[in-house]
Amino acid sequence: MINYIKILVTCLFITLSFESFSQLNASHLQLADPYILLFNGKYYAYGTESPNGIVVYESDDLQNWSIPQEKKQMLALNKDDVWGDKWFWAPEVYYINNKFYMYYSADEHICVATSDSPTGPFKQEVKEPMFKNEKSIDNSLFIDDDGTPYLFWVRMNDGNCVWVAEMEKDYMTLKTNTIHKCTNVSADWENVWPRVNEGPFVIKHKGYYYMTYSANSYESQQYGIGYAVSDNIMGEWKKSETNPVLQCPGNLYGVGHNSIFKDKNDSLRIVFHAHYSKYKIHPRETYISYLNFKPSNNGIDELYIPNFYDDTFLKDEHIIRVLAIGNSFSEDAVENYLYDLGKDKNIKFIIGNLYIGGCSLERHRNNSVSNSKDYSYRKINKDGVFTTKNNQTLEYALKDENWDYISFQQASPLSGIESSYFPYLTELKKYVNNNCSNNNVKYLFHQTWAYSNNSQHSGFKNYDKNQDKMFLFIKASSQDAIKKADLDIMVPSGTAVQNVRNTEIGDNLCRDGYHLDKRIGRFTAACAWFEAITKIDVTTNSYTPEDISKESSLIKKSVHKAFEEQ
Repeated sequence: MINYIKILVTCLFITLSFESFSQLNASHLQLADPYILLFNGKYYAYGTESPNGIVVYESDDLQNWSIPQEKKQMLALNKDDVWGDKWFWAPEVYYINNKFYMYYSADEHICVATSDSPTGPFKQEVKEPMFKNEKSIDNSLFIDDDGTPYLFWVRMNDGNCVWVAEMEKDYMTLKTNTIHKCTNVSADWENVWPRVNEGPFVIKHKGYYYMTYSANSYESQQYGIGYAVSDNIMGEWKKSETNPVLQCPGNLYGVGHNSIFKDKNDSLRIVFHAHYSKYKIHPRETYISYLNFKPSNNGIDELYIPNFYDDTFLKDEHIIRVLAIGNSFSEDAVENYLYDLGKDKNIKFIIGNLYIGGCSLERHRNNSVSNSKDYSYRKINKDGVFTTKNNQTLEYALKDENWDYISFQQASPLSGIESSYFPYLTELKKYVNNNCSNNNVKYLFHQTWAYSNNSQHSGFKNYDKNQDKMFLFIKASSQDAIKKADLDIMVPSGTAVQNVRNTEIGDNLCRDGYHLDKRIGRFTAACAWFEAITKIDVTTNSYTPEDISKESSLIKKSVHKAFEEQ
């Protein structure tokens, strides 16, 4: 597993603009094209996020991020202070001669602005782009050992291609007579869609220049990072045969547009973005890994990212609020082990379950229309205390917490019948969206499981009493549902359960033929929920119930495999 850190946002109790509020409601730092500057013992993160300019966050530990206290909003660069009106992308900030230089794109033109502070305001004395005559993006500064500055950037000819030019010592003016092409699409892995080499970043190691770049469209799940090497910055750049060096690590998709920096321990780090989930591109989220070199047969060190996972530990209390609109199958999945799995990663879950036994999407939708007090509202608070309130409405539970995640699921007999989902799921989602308080809530779909082979449930006849058939129908129906209803994340409990059944544990996960047993079955589902919500590989979670110690490792591996199979 790739060693990456999920960056978490520290909530601030200050008055924010709307764009600030929407960002801080998210659990994770959601910057695309991220860049990190270490200055005077503090980290500053910049990236593509706001339509009004470039945002900035600060951190002491690369894990907990907040708006700088002196800022009333997140913007380090405001569009009112610079050329351009839209598309403020891919910033990088450098401290040179007692001044901060920000290189970024606006209106698909490369620009530079300056400030006396890493938090801004960055401004242009002359409001104009650096390269006026054509569209271009992703400008990145490199200063060589002799002090000569170079600018790498992307020109839109033959697709997106990487070019370089020497700069004047003002660090703002290109020497246009030195413009030189570095790379274009040339390797098989880069040809997914469309012709893109972009996001260049250059460092020097043992006399060689190493340029990381991203290939394929940022919208593609196969967006990835490669690198090229040269002994002459204005010469030929040779792409590595080990490319891509980062593509779809773990549960991440659309990984790319990185930058490289040194942390407080002088270790090389790489920061990059990834798609929000397999099913959603936006908002893209920010991750950090290590970057190292190792010897190769040709005498030129090979750039690589270590193949191990680094857990994220939070200094501040981190709460994730999850509401399941479900039935007894959500009881099996979220009410038992999920809270303890969170504790292992310093996460406190607040878990709500709107419970009606055997409740279908149609009945949930009908209850939303009639505001019926039909629910048992079961809740685990941040301290792990379980309470139940009977005769509650859907509306009551939706407004009880500022939910980060809300899930839907179908009643088990209907879970593999696609026609039973609609229009109820889309209408229920619309009601929920209109009544929950968090504008940035993410919607989960809970894929339930097939019955045991010996199940006597009357709904088993819908699948000819065949477990494999039921599972395949559930899998297809849930994938269809998440796309048609435009949901964000799949919780593949059904696939996880089936994977466990295919191990030495066998078909022993249900206590009555359809409900999960209170040990292995429920722990399997809880592990699926944990990984779906946190995107942390559950095999790195050390929590294990005492009575499942022998099976725990096999269960976690089976659950993680379910995410790889999505």
